[in-house]
Amino acid sequence: MSATLIDARFLLRNTTESFWGASLIVVDGKDNTFCFGFIRDLLRLRNSLHISAGAVVFGSEASSFASEKDIGSVVDLCRELGVVVIEEKNSPVLAIVASHADRFSNIVTDDRRFLYFCTGMRVVHLGEDPRSMERVTVDGVQRSLGAPAQHVPTY
Repeated sequence: MSATLIDARFLLRNTTESFWGASLIVVDGKDNTFCFGFIRDLLRLRNSLHISAGAVVFGSEASSFASEKDIGSVVDLCRELGVVVIEEKNSPVLAIVASHADRFSNIVTDDRRFLYFCTGMRVVHLGEDPRSMERVTVDGVQRSLGAPAQHVPTY
C-alpha cells in the first residue's frame, strides 16, 4: 500500500489566499471558513492523487501562512476526522519530512527542495493547486535539473 506525506504549507497558503479572512461559514458564533477551505483542498488533493493513506505535516513555518488560531483549528479538525497529523512546531517541514520520508512512497509539496527525496521507491508531487500536481520521479529530477536527486540541496 502506498502512503503519502503532505506538506501542509501550500494548503495553508492557498486557503489564506482564497478567503483572505472573510467570515463566510459561521456556526454557533465560531468561524469555520478557514477549516472548510483547508479540508476542501485536502479532499481535492486526495481525489486527484488517489490517496488512500497518509499524513499531513505542520512545521515551524506554518505560522507564516496562517494564524496560530486557524492552524490549531485545522489540526484539531484533521485529527477529529481521522487524518494523521505530524505537528512539530519547533522544526522546519523539511527536517520533519527527512525524519519520516522512509515510511512514505509519495510526498506532496510546492517546495522544489523536496525533490531531494525522490528515489526509485518514492515520488514527489509538486504544485500549488491540489487539483493539478506534477508527478516527479528520480529520472524526472535528472532530466529537468541535469543533476541526480541527491544533489538537489547543493543545486
